[in-house]
Amino acid sequence: MNEIQTKTLAEEYITADALSYSALSRLSDGPQSYLNKDKPTGDFLTTGSAVDVLLTESEEEFHKQFYVMTASKPTSEMMLAYTEAMIETDNPQVAFAASGYKKAVSESKWEDEGKPYYDAIKASKGKGILGMDQYMKVQATVNQLKENKYTKPFFSSPVDGIEIKHQFIHYFEYEDVKGKVKLDLLVIDHNNKTIRGIDLKTTSKPPMAFKTSYRNYKYYLQGAWFQLGIMDWLATSPYSDSYKLLDFQFIVAEMGAYKPPLIFTMNHSELRSAIHGGETSTGYYIKGINTLLEDLAYYKNNNDWEYPREVTESNGILELDLFE
Repeated sequence: MNEIQTKTLAEEYITADALSYSALSRLSDGPQSYLNKDKPTGDFLTTGSAVDVLLTESEEEFHKQFYVMTASKPTSEMMLAYTEAMIETDNPQVAFAASGYKKAVSESKWEDEGKPYYDAIKASKGKGILGMDQYMKVQATVNQLKENKYTKPFFSSPVDGIEIKHQFIHYFEYEDVKGKVKLDLLVIDHNNKTIRGIDLKTTSKPPMAFKTSYRNYKYYLQGAWFQLGIMDWLATSPYSDSYKLLDFQFIVAEMGAYKPPLIFTMNHSELRSAIHGGETSTGYYIKGINTLLEDLAYYKNNNDWEYPREVTESNGILELDLFE
C-alpha cells in the first residue's frame, strides 16, 4: 500500500460514520458529552501523536504532519506586532500601521528580527507544532521504545515469521451498530499462529501509574472495542481457522524516557467486564459496551439527549450511596 493510499484511508477513517472508541468514551460520560465531537487538544496530545507517527509510519510522514519550531518570537513588542500582522495579511503597510513604528521597517531589520519567525509560522501552517524541547523528548521516547528489550521487537528488531501491521484500520458491526477501530499495531505471529492487538500510550507519568489512567480515561472500553473489531476481522481472514487471538495489550512509555516502558495485558476477565459491565476492585460499577449501546439506542429512539438514561428513568432523582 503506497503513501497516498495510506493517507486516504486515514482520512476516510476520521470521517467514516461509525462508532469509535473515543465516541464510546464520551457516551459513558452522558449523552451531551457524546454529542460534543470536538477533539481534545494540547501539547501532550501533539507529542504523543508525534511518537506514534515516528514509530509506526516514517520520518517523511512525520515532517508532513509536524513542524519543529526553532525560531523565537521577536523580543520587541513593535516587531512582534509587525510580524504577526505580516503573518496574517502579508501586507507591509498593514503591518506597519499595527506595529506602532514611527518610520518604515528596513529590509535588514525585518530579515534579522522578524522574518525567521514569520517563515517558521508560514511553514508550520496546518501542522502540529513542536518546540525543540518537545521534539527532543519525542525522539528520546522513540529511541527508548526501539531499543528497550521488551518493546524493540515491535518497532526496530523484527523477528522472522512475525508480521506487524501498523495503523491497522477495520470497520465492523456489533449489536447492529457500525463500528471502526484503528490499531497502532496488529501483530500476526506466523510461527506460533497467534494474533494480538496493541495500542501505544505515551504518558507524562511513570508507566507504573498506567493502571490509574486505564480506569480514569476508560481505556478498558478502548481495549474491548478494539478486541471486538479484531475478532470480526479475524472471522473472515485467512487465519480464522488456525490462528488464536491473544489478549489485548497496551505498551506504555513515559514521554522523555525517564522510566523504562511497560506492557500491560487486558485479560479475558477485564474484557468481559468491559463488554458486559462490572464492579471495579474498589466497588464502583462501570457500564460495559453493551449497556452503552443500549443507552445510545434509547437517546436516538426518544430524541432525548439532555440527561443520562438512568436519570430520565428515575424522574431526575438519584440515590446517594457513599456508605454500604
